[in-house]
Amino acid sequence: METATLLLIGRQVNRPVHILPQVGRKMLEFLDDLPLPMVDIRKHCVCERCTECLCETCDTWQRMQANTFSNKTEIKSKYVLLRRYDTSLVTKHLLEMSKMYKSYLKTAIVS
Repeated sequence: METATLLLIGRQVNRPVHILPQVGRKMLEFLDDLPLPMVDIRKHCVCERCTECLCETCDTWQRMQANTFSNKTEIKSKYVLLRRYDTSLVTKHLLEMSKMYKSYLKTAIVS
């Protein structure tokens, strides 16, 4: 649901989207490949409070609920971290998302 929300919102607002590395690693247990690229933690920090972060490439991430994000959302930082998922958005595109994810499933799981 969360990755489908991210994919759909990215498409709606015509912006590139990436998944968190921990999400990507978990998804690769079931998928042959990922539907979205992972955040490169060598280039982009995903810490919660940059004042506590010690990495050299820290950027401030604006956190917001996925169901409130739109083309009209005021972005105050270079990056946005969406929280949770938008059930109604995914439900509207359920058939499309299920076909897409099925195409990524490992063959051992499908058969």
